Amino acid sequence: YNACLFVYGHGRSGRSHTMVGVEPDPGLLPRMMEGLFQSEKVMSGELAVEVSFFEVQNEQLRDILRRDPMNTGNIKVLS
Repeated sequence: YNACLFVYGHGRSGRSHTMVGVEPDPGLLPRMMEGLFQSEKVMSGELAVEVSFFEVQNEQLRDILRRDPMNTGNIKVLS
């Protein structure tokens, strides 16, 4: 399976809150990951999970999971 979650909005419009949320009210990512990792196929090891998290801001791409977020490998933003 492949999936993509794309969030767009102006600064201070609530993107981070929608994606991450707060402790009593989790956002999309924590709820999706919790549901995914409670899946029997994932729990049994029948299904492997790979994730990537990228941010595009001012035409700059950042890989949020890398130690050096500006090092995005071969991925480029094309206009």
